[in-house]
Amino acid sequence: MKAIKLVCMLVVFLLLISGIYMFSEVKFINNVEKALSIATKENKNIFMAVTAEWCPYCQKMKKEIFETEFGEKLLKDFICVEVDFDTSYGQKIKRKYRIISLPTVVLLAPSGKEIDRIIGYAGKEWFEKLLKKYTKGKDPLPELQKKLEKDLDNPELLFEVGQRVLQRGDEKKGIELLTRIIDLDPENSSDYTDNALFVLGRYYSRVKENPEKGLKYWKELFLKYPESDYGQGALSWMLRAYRDLNKLDDAENFLKNELKNKPENSYLYFSIAYFYLNYRKDLNKALSYAKEGLKIDSENLSLLLLIANINEKLKNYPEAVKILEKAVKLKPEDKSLKEKLEELKKQLRHK
Repeated sequence: MKAIKLVCMLVVFLLLISGIYMFSEVKFINNVEKALSIATKENKNIFMAVTAEWCPYCQKMKKEIFETEFGEKLLKDFICVEVDFDTSYGQKIKRKYRIISLPTVVLLAPSGKEIDRIIGYAGKEWFEKLLKKYTKGKDPLPELQKKLEKDLDNPELLFEVGQRVLQRGDEKKGIELLTRIIDLDPENSSDYTDNALFVLGRYYSRVKENPEKGLKYWKELFLKYPESDYGQGALSWMLRAYRDLNKLDDAENFLKNELKNKPENSYLYFSIAYFYLNYRKDLNKALSYAKEGLKIDSENLSLLLLIANINEKLKNYPEAVKILEKAVKLKPEDKSLKEKLEELKKQLRHK
């Protein structure tokens, strides 16, 4: 027994001297109101992270920041809160703080006033650089507003101010500033018009839960700027809006018309296949369109995964395995793909 204890102590000692710290992670509170109470007493700023299990960048941020000694040191001067977007409490926080994208980190003063927020995640160095700008609690908005007053037609300043005031609760002013970008730059030469449409679409669809108004912005974004970084995502949000409005026939007609006009667009084939799979529950039609898309782009990973998924639902395991093997060859570093392939092979063996 003593020998076992000595071995355990030795292991812990070796881990410590090698710089590997067990249990190094950021300590979170899961309630913003409680955090505000503590922050007032301790005069500390609040770091509130809104995340979700299905969000890949949220999980990456957790792994690289929240579950590390690096993150523990980086956030040691904050009262830290993590909110699960998919809980009822998370939805309450989404509406209160107008969370349009995930992950979002909202930085609050002890008074509860917003300092600023970090939207998205692009790596630990990127995150550290942004966070250090806010450790002193200085709000960048007043300075940006002063700059905008001197340059009212600057799309970048209009976006930086418009997005902030919208997310902080001044809906009228935020929408006015973001709409001004759209009116000033219909060609999107500044690369901020599509950003403005994206924010407005997300605001109405996600925060206000108003699919009709959201649809207006998603449709404009997809039709006017299909090559934008947000173009494909806009179509996905359009389909959700049509579903929420009980207008699946309109969605189906829209997709078919777009496909007729752009028969070489593989993403449209993916979208209509996804539509039939998830909204019409027609597996055969979904498979047919996905296969047509694959003829145009034989190495389209999204189409391959969709086809594998449909074949699995149809219990056509040999074909699902064959397609997934091709997907693994295209992305051999993806562990989840390999795990899914092994799972399908087991199902095939036990069939």
